[in-house]
Amino acid sequence: MVQSATFHNHLFVPSSLGTVNIAYDGKDFYVLDKEGSKKVERAFLSADLRGIPSETLYQLLEQNGYLSLGKAGKDYTIQAKGRLPGGGFALAIIAYVGTNVAGGAITLVGVATANPALVAAGVATITAAPYVLAVTLPAPTP
Repeated sequence: MVQSATFHNHLFVPSSLGTVNIAYDGKDFYVLDKEGSKKVERAFLSADLRGIPSETLYQLLEQNGYLSLGKAGKDYTIQAKGRLPGGGFALAIIAYVGTNVAGGAITLVGVATANPALVAAGVATITAAPYVLAVTLPAPTP
């Protein structure tokens, strides 16, 4: 049985679930909590985890994937999720500049048509540009 140490960087557990681990035996997933080991029923696994071979699971996790543990009533759930890679520094700059240009254009149209709603939308778009830059930058690699 593969213990959670294998999934260390690839497992999300909400703090509300406390300290729990997962294990996988090549066929079934188990949650190890303070009450012992509990098998996660197939109905509570995301479709791509049902019957997944160990090698495929490891490939999924190594390619920016992770497992997300949840709870539905008294049963645990496990979902396979994927992390989105950042677009790179150049794309982040392009997104930042593009957001500023779009905001400026909206503001100019608002001023030209005396439409305060468009002016406000343009200013809000320009204000959002630093956030666009931040979320577009690639995530740091461990």
